[in-house]
Parts: sequence; structure tokens; C-alpha cells
Amino acid sequence: MLIGNLLRFREHTFRTSLLEEMRELIGSYIEANVILQKSCDCDSILNLRLKNKTAERFIQVSLQKNGLKIVSLPEGYFYISPFFNLNQTYTLKGSVVSVKPIKIIVNKTQNYIEVKQ
Repeated sequence: MLIGNLLRFREHTFRTSLLEEMRELIGSYIEANVILQKSCDCDSILNLRLKNKTAERFIQVSLQKNGLKIVSLPEGYFYISPFFNLNQTYTLKGSVVSVKPIKIIVNKTQNYIEVKQ
């Protein structure tokens, strides 16, 4: 019984660590691509395909007033990035879960960045 509990604890620790790294990696990837798209003189769409589940958990990507938020579901652990203060010049909106491909739209004409499926 002790060995079983130890293995469950190690699995939980590994999964938690993996999901934390995944949230940060997804956040950094999205930030870098939006910064690149922002430097372009045109409106653009980034198509992002996340694995449906990572470590048996879904990933939720949302853009809010305070920045980019990546959440692993169902636990609700999250990563928040201020999105390099883009929220001061752009309206950030939208929220999606990793069950379908994700589109990140940078619309310079109307000054918004949106995430949707």
C-alpha cells in the first residue's frame, strides 16, 4: 500500500509539473506570435492547434483585460501573462478550450486581438 501511494504521489507531481510547463510554453508561444504579427502592417490570423488533451487535461486559452490566461481544466491551475502591455493599445477578447483548433486574430484596423475557434 505504501508503494502504491508513493507511485500515485509521483504521478501527481509529474503531471502537475508537466502541466505547469505546458501552460507557460503555450503562453510564450502565443505571445511571441502575436508580437510578430503586431509588427506586420496588416491584419492577421494565427491558427494554433493544441493537442486535445495534455496529461489527460484540457487547456483553456483566454484573452482578458489583464492579459493572456492559460488554464488547465478541470483543476483550474493557470498561467497569466500581462501580454507585454498590448492590452493598453488593443482590446483583448475571447476564450476557447483545446478541443478544436484555435484562431488568434490580430485586427489592427479595429485595434483588437481575439481568440476563437
